[in-house]
Amino acid sequence: MTPPPQVGIRSTNLFPVPSSNVWINISQRSKTIPTFCSLPQYPRIAQESPFASGGKFWLGVAMETGISVRWGKLGVNGTVKHIPITQCKNKNPVLELKHRLQNKMNNGYNIIPHETVVP
Repeated sequence: MTPPPQVGIRSTNLFPVPSSNVWINISQRSKTIPTFCSLPQYPRIAQESPFASGGKFWLGVAMETGISVRWGKLGVNGTVKHIPITQCKNKNPVLELKHRLQNKMNNGYNIIPHETVVP
């Protein structure tokens, strides 16, 4: 499985929020806790907000133990935090990732399609 990137996400293009394809895939995965061992990669959502304070990024990765998030200004490593599965929505890391994705989108963040993995 691919670990999350070690540096801040840089994007030279602004990507529009994709159609409901991402939502459909996330919704299908979030009904039950996926067997992470059977996935080719961890579910990962990458977003950026190019307009807030010179640009910010947010990266969330769902894993067996919870979710890990990395955020900060574009071009820097940013801050990393792990949210244990016991603190995830319904104890489901994929549901927690979806919930945080919605919050970020409501705050003007755009999905970066080439950095987002929804197996």
